[in-house]
Amino acid sequence: MSNAILYDKLTPLPRRFAPRLSPQLDKCIDSGANIVLSKLPIGDLATQYFADKGLFCAGRVEVGDMVRVGKATGAVIQTSTNGFTNEIIGNCGMFEEKQIGDERFNLFTECPSEETATIVLRGGSEQFIEEVRPSEGSERSELPNTSLLR
Repeated sequence: MSNAILYDKLTPLPRRFAPRLSPQLDKCIDSGANIVLSKLPIGDLATQYFADKGLFCAGRVEVGDMVRVGKATGAVIQTSTNGFTNEIIGNCGMFEEKQIGDERFNLFTECPSEETATIVLRGGSEQFIEEVRPSEGSERSELPNTSLLR
């Protein structure tokens, strides 16, 4: 069709963008990974594509969280979909997405590395959280890579 506006109106969104996204997404799928984390947003089309292939994906993941996941699972952060090897893919015994209060958390458990831990503190108020902070130091000396989330 020569009319781009008409083409946009007649062609469903997934069909228009799938040829551009498919090779990158297929590289992630073909790598053997079951979970894909990205610091950039992952669009609805890519999320659905991954879900259809049995992969979980999350976008807008903070770099610090990705570093902790990498440390726990052995995964290596990549800047491209080229060159995936088994050495860069981490693993964990169990992954689950869990709702805790108003927030959703991705929990990686039974990881090969025991160097990381996350403590989720919930309280009725900010005052409760702040009261716990002074005792943080003792836990951190036993678990030096512990992160506190509020």
